[in-house]
Amino acid sequence: MVYQAIWQTYFDLGSAAYRNGRPDIAEAMLQAALEVTQSADHAQHEVGDKVFNLAALYCEQKRLRKGLILYKEALAIYQRALGADHPRTLRALNAIAAIYLENRKPAKAKAYYEKALAAAERCTKDEPALLSDILMRLSWIYVNECRHSDAQALFQRAVALRPE
Repeated sequence: MVYQAIWQTYFDLGSAAYRNGRPDIAEAMLQAALEVTQSADHAQHEVGDKVFNLAALYCEQKRLRKGLILYKEALAIYQRALGADHPRTLRALNAIAAIYLENRKPAKAKAYYEKALAAAERCTKDEPALLSDILMRLSWIYVNECRHSDAQALFQRAVALRPE
């Protein structure tokens, strides 16, 4: 409980510093939040959640290299703690793939999207929006590879999952 409050304070201070144009303070606060997370004695998936949130903030700040490293760390934590088919693991795979796709590295993105899709196929359909997003992005990659029939099949599945 104490670790959560300390982590949240550092995280909030880092976020506020970033919004107020103080990247130096933001960096120090976010690094402190990460250190608190790594020293805390609580469930590993909770550590993964905090690392994932820090990664998201770094990506929002356009610090993609640092964000990518942290997303990969969160992915490893989730895989160990929750397994390959858990929605948190899928979200981490999706986030990593999205960074690669946005940075014009479709081959790397494709590998992560295909892992996410394989895991999503094995697990529950509790995350239709996430599965739809994975299918849509992977279909876009397939279109660019001239795999039109594969892309169309994924796109149709993605559309079917979207709420009307």
